[in-house]
Amino acid sequence: MLKKYRSETGIILIVHLAFLVYQLFAQNFLLADSQEYLDAADNLLSEGILYCGDLQEPIDPALYTKRPAGYPLFLSLTRFITKSHIPVVILQMLLSLASVFLLLNIFKPERRDRYILLGVLLLFPAQFIYTNMIMSEILFQFMVMLAAYRLFLYLQTGRIRILWSYQLFIILAILIKPVMYLFVIPNIILFVVLYIRSHQRLVLLSGFLPVVFLIIFGGYNQHRTGYYHISSIQQINLVDYNLYFFLMKTRGQEQASETKEQIHAECASLEDFGKRSVCLSDQALSHIKEDLPRYALFHFKGMVRFFLDPGRFDMYNFFGLENEKGRGFLYHLNKGGLKGGFQYFLSQPVVVILLLLLIALVNLLKSAGFLFFLFNKKFRPEFRLFLFLFVGFLAFATGPLGASRFMLPAALLVTGSAAIQYGHWLKAILHRKG
Repeated sequence: MLKKYRSETGIILIVHLAFLVYQLFAQNFLLADSQEYLDAADNLLSEGILYCGDLQEPIDPALYTKRPAGYPLFLSLTRFITKSHIPVVILQMLLSLASVFLLLNIFKPERRDRYILLGVLLLFPAQFIYTNMIMSEILFQFMVMLAAYRLFLYLQTGRIRILWSYQLFIILAILIKPVMYLFVIPNIILFVVLYIRSHQRLVLLSGFLPVVFLIIFGGYNQHRTGYYHISSIQQINLVDYNLYFFLMKTRGQEQASETKEQIHAECASLEDFGKRSVCLSDQALSHIKEDLPRYALFHFKGMVRFFLDPGRFDMYNFFGLENEKGRGFLYHLNKGGLKGGFQYFLSQPVVVILLLLLIALVNLLKSAGFLFFLFNKKFRPEFRLFLFLFVGFLAFATGPLGASRFMLPAALLVTGSAAIQYGHWLKAILHRKG
């Protein structure tokens, strides 16, 4: 397989190396979340405790479960030898290349499909940027690609034992990104369909393995914090991002900030961690329910942006171009609406504007190809159902934060689907002309 696609893999490797060389000079490895992953890894190595904060300061129970063990364990592979980030990004480059290899094994693009796939992938800079940053996205993507590949193999061979490894990779994905725990519901839907088509009980039974894991994992977190939950990041995102950006858009920045601070202050007064967590969720949801139709539209717009975002935030942070920290396109879009977002966009350098427009156009075409691929009968309907459920779930879970970084776990699957679909159309057009 590598020999067949040596040209494509060679080009992708060269681009990866170019980004790596730049990073070796720029040394811009960290985002806001990166330090918590590093703290969790260091605390695991030194104290055997999964905690993403400073153990010398007063303990915050939320920091026990804010960052799950998957990525800190990955970081620990090198941090017990060296604190340098370079071995980590080299490992992540290998994982990214392995994910591309899995992509080629699943879709097996031929002739024109290969050039389409390569072109689309090269115009998704997040793939190369996050390979070179201390963030969990590339490891998460790799687990998703392993799961997709194992499901693909099951559909090719009918061997039920392959499905157990598929479920294992779904569980490992949850341990890397806790938002993935919600995928157990679409996953059960998928395996009910697989059971109906196969009439094999073990197929259905395997679908409940991630559910059993979540029950045990939630109990483990209860033992550590006194509150049964999967991750504290859920409440943080709900208040600090979903609600905050919604209120900024509908009521202005001042009221959004006041409401967020008021919720945190009120809930912080509760001594019990479980009660604080419930308070954060209830307060945020009560504000959202007050204007549910507008929030639903706001959430849907975020889902659309999930497919189209060209990755301005990624490029600006990686290349050190961000001047107004934390106040990029999404901030101005929510604060000033389309007019505010458009004015901010036009304030960028012309070369950047043209590049972002090109990537956004490719993302639009890629997403359209993916949607049509879901109806392509040349691929197994069960696998197309998996793609629909996973990508749809990820877009919905991301919601108002829809951006290329959050698309990354599904990006290769969407790219492969689109390449096959456009290759199919191009073949049909050329056949008619011939």
